[in-house]
Amino acid sequence: MLTHGQLTRMLAMSPIPQDLTVRQHARYACAFPAQVAIAASCTEKVRLTRAVGSTTTGLAATVIDVSHAGVGLSSTVYLPIGCVLNITINPADDGPPVVVVATIARAIMVDRSPTYQLGTLLESVDEGNVNRLIAASLLASESGFAGGDDAKS
Repeated sequence: MLTHGQLTRMLAMSPIPQDLTVRQHARYACAFPAQVAIAASCTEKVRLTRAVGSTTTGLAATVIDVSHAGVGLSSTVYLPIGCVLNITINPADDGPPVVVVATIARAIMVDRSPTYQLGTLLESVDEGNVNRLIAASLLASESGFAGGDDAKS
């Protein structure tokens, strides 16, 4: 087993540049309320109990960031990597909800309440909807307000 010092030295000698940026798209922080439903293709693998959500409306979540490639979600329910979601997002503007289809690419527990952060990749990108979400997040951050009336912090 490596000691902390040995691991630090190995990483310093690594051929991987230390300033390597993995993200391809800028992320825009927000706090938009959302409803997350399991797509039909994943209902055999993932089933929500009545305590956490409904089969028709899904479960409540918060969109914590948005990019041209995906959305980040905060949820009290763990959903597995590979699960396809239908996400209805209520941005802090006067328009109708935005519906996107996304696949979970990352799922981590961030606290014991429990809260999970779910990183998703958009299945099909409607640039108009993505641009609307980004504009709403920028507008909310300029006004000092992170999301809609139902946004959770």
